Amino acid sequence: MAKPIVPTKHTLHEVLELVGKAPTKVDKAKVLKQYESVALKSILRGAFDDSLEFNLPKGSPPYEESRKGEARAANTHQSVKRLVYFMKGGQGDQIMAPKRERMFISIIETLLPEDAEIFIAMKDKKFMGLYKGVTKKLVQDTWPTLIKE
Repeated sequence: MAKPIVPTKHTLHEVLELVGKAPTKVDKAKVLKQYESVALKSILRGAFDDSLEFNLPKGSPPYEESRKGEARAANTHQSVKRLVYFMKGGQGDQIMAPKRERMFISIIETLLPEDAEIFIAMKDKKFMGLYKGVTKKLVQDTWPTLIKE
């Protein structure tokens, strides 16, 4: 009997790499479903949902990558809960821009470097091409209600 997969034990980067290696669109969707987590769905929604805008400057902020052993996959899964502070029209609108930017930097500094890059690509809406076959269409086909049109 196969062991059940615990999505929070895997980084987003690991999951998206597996999706990229899957040969067909159907297989890619199966991998997404197999590793489904709040973090994965939140990041993909943030990256591909055009109705969501981030209240942060474009580009990579000045941050210090976490060192080996300091970060773990669970940090990413915990950090997505704070994305609401960075979306336009959300709770973060009441926070002064410099403080909001420092909050984002403090989050990505706790993540594994690969996952930090995913967060930055998500906020900049530059996710296309990062992982082979991970597209808005794939996400919409996998979770039809995730992205609002």
